[in-house]
Amino acid sequence: MIPYRHEINQQLLKVADAVLLGFAFWISHFLRYNDMIILDGLVEIGPFPDFLWILAVVVPFGPFLLDLQGFYNHPNERTAGRTLQQIASAGVWLFVILGAAVIFLRLQVPSRSVLIIFAMLGPALLLLRERLQVSFYRRSLQSGAIGERVIFAGEPASMEKLLEGFTPVQKLETRVVEAVNLAENDTEALVEALHRHSVGRVVLAF
Repeated sequence: MIPYRHEINQQLLKVADAVLLGFAFWISHFLRYNDMIILDGLVEIGPFPDFLWILAVVVPFGPFLLDLQGFYNHPNERTAGRTLQQIASAGVWLFVILGAAVIFLRLQVPSRSVLIIFAMLGPALLLLRERLQVSFYRRSLQSGAIGERVIFAGEPASMEKLLEGFTPVQKLETRVVEAVNLAENDTEALVEALHRHSVGRVVLAF
């Protein structure tokens, strides 16, 4: 159940980031179109429909390239610096794809300013989204609002070894509410633990 839920969350984040990148690109055009930021020598640029082919590349390929860099894996264990490295790597490949489209499909980039602004705004929004997600997730874990409640039962060494084998995602989403040492206690202790806690499962380790 946990890996499946994690996969669903990843897919939702990819959709959210596709929308976020599309919004960042639209804002970039808005800023240049209204002469708020000018980084090229053009007097004026065309309307947003002139840039739709770029948007058609950014929206689907952006999250795909981020995924290839591991951007959606374990964000809670990653620093902001590592996140920016992954975004930068994905961004390089995205601009390679755009460059290939210009060369081989003979498409035009109506304004370099829009791309430069997007290259700064897009990563900033992605980083902000991730940091907010991580902050919310950690607060939810601390409050007990999320995470599967489990009871561990068995020998202490076996329970410790089993925990060490958990993946980072499983460790984050699993809340061990009590560990029952069956080497020193009988099954009655486990029954009492079940009465004390409302748990999703009991994990036996021998």
